[in-house]
Amino acid sequence: MPLSTIAFSTLAARYRNEGTAMFSLIRNIGASVGISIVMTVLGHELQQSHAELSASINPFRDAFLGPGVPSLWNLSTELGRAALNAEVSRQAATIAYLNDFRFMMYLCLLALPLLLLLRPRRVNRA
Repeated sequence: MPLSTIAFSTLAARYRNEGTAMFSLIRNIGASVGISIVMTVLGHELQQSHAELSASINPFRDAFLGPGVPSLWNLSTELGRAALNAEVSRQAATIAYLNDFRFMMYLCLLALPLLLLLRPRRVNRA
């Protein structure tokens, strides 16, 4: 709402119909492109995180030989490998979402200087 208020505050009344159509078109296209980019980054980060986490898993690591390891994560059974893969996938998704939100934060920080391009509304004092 504030963006549309700012967009139409400097627009003459005779151009508001065309301005509304153009504003909605650009907003919808921008939202579609933005969602596509964010989902692409999320998918890439998910695959990368899963690959990095699963690369360090082998049956000879001390972390899998200790008493604190759940017996469900037995790498010699199909059920154990599936349970461990589910845990790695869960952690990879968490890392991917964190990286995705960090990416969106950087985009917002990069967009902040665009606020300087907004001009205040002129008030007619006649």
